[in-house]
Amino acid sequence: MTLGRHKDSMRNNITDDVRKWTLIHLVLPALVAVLSAAAAIAAFIVADIHTGILAGPVAALLVALGLLVQSWRQSAHYVRSLSDDAADAGFYAMHRVFAALDDDDPLLEAYPWLRDDREANSPAARALQAHFDRHPSGADKSIDTHSLEYDLAMAREFQHSLMNRPLPEVPAVHMEGRLRLEFHYCYKPAQAIGGDFFQVTPIDNDCAGVFIADVVGHSIRSALLTGVLRSLILQLQPSARNASFYMKEMNRQFAEILQPLPDPVFATAFYWVADTTSRIATYACAGHPPPYLLTRDRARVARLPIPTLKGAALGLLSDQEYPGETVRLVDGNTFVFFTDGVFERRNAEGEEFGFARLEKILNANLYKKSPEILGAVMQALAEFSGDIQQEDDICLVAVDVTTKRREG
Repeated sequence: MTLGRHKDSMRNNITDDVRKWTLIHLVLPALVAVLSAAAAIAAFIVADIHTGILAGPVAALLVALGLLVQSWRQSAHYVRSLSDDAADAGFYAMHRVFAALDDDDPLLEAYPWLRDDREANSPAARALQAHFDRHPSGADKSIDTHSLEYDLAMAREFQHSLMNRPLPEVPAVHMEGRLRLEFHYCYKPAQAIGGDFFQVTPIDNDCAGVFIADVVGHSIRSALLTGVLRSLILQLQPSARNASFYMKEMNRQFAEILQPLPDPVFATAFYWVADTTSRIATYACAGHPPPYLLTRDRARVARLPIPTLKGAALGLLSDQEYPGETVRLVDGNTFVFFTDGVFERRNAEGEEFGFARLEKILNANLYKKSPEILGAVMQALAEFSGDIQQEDDICLVAVDVTTKRREG
């Protein structure tokens, strides 16, 4: 039975009980009292008062009054019992849930009687006690659990809204023969909220930066740190054209924020900034796998080279340097960025998807549109892993370099 049908059934049962009680203890006694009073009045009218025969009418009136009094007493007792039952159950539930609060908690200061212990005497309170005894954690954590579920739902909606925002057009106005950037993505967190994210930032009319990162783990802490990185992205936008300096300053500020934390926390990241006027993109790497470059006129799929002196993940070393590299922007090419949740996806045998399979999928779909390429990768991952639960977030971003006008 569904929850809604269960509630309806309970409501109907209670309604039927109240109707039966009202009929037996209120309606019938009142009806008998009214009929008795009417009979008494009629007897008074037709009786010969001079003969002194008044015993019948008086008896009928007394019976009517007695029935009414008994009916009122039953009603008062019933209402009082319901009130006592509800109060006893409410007191027991509040004592069981809130008694463990700290002494200086405002709730205990306002209601000190929550500390008082009381036996569960009413049926409702005894039912609550039995439930709490069967589920001891439910009494102490029910409110915290509800709050946590609400906060998680809010965090999930907020994170998804950030990821699902419309991606910019660079440049905003298309000119015939001029390079233009198109952005596409797929994102699938392992849990309600994730530690992988990307951000496309318009820098000028002809320039945009792509920042993709993977915060260690995929819990609430990881999601919070993605918010920290997003705020740093906005703060550092004035220096966003210089990929090397941008990544260095990002790391320095991120490391300062993480310093008070007791456990080591870090994030791998890759920053790529493209200038459609100069037709050059620069990039810097912080321990993150570099993207693939799909060169269609040469039928070639290859990962971008990264400097020999690789930069450490963000947050580990505050004074880390991040050497920059450059790559030409060629009409028809596509850059595919990704996080380690793609190539580390496992199947039932514990085997990783790996780079070889990823490159095979990219080669097989080289001449398709970017949304179809990303879809092919996601489908291949699903077929490879089967029913195995996803352990890490998956983030894919494709950037098309083109001179064609946007479709639609």
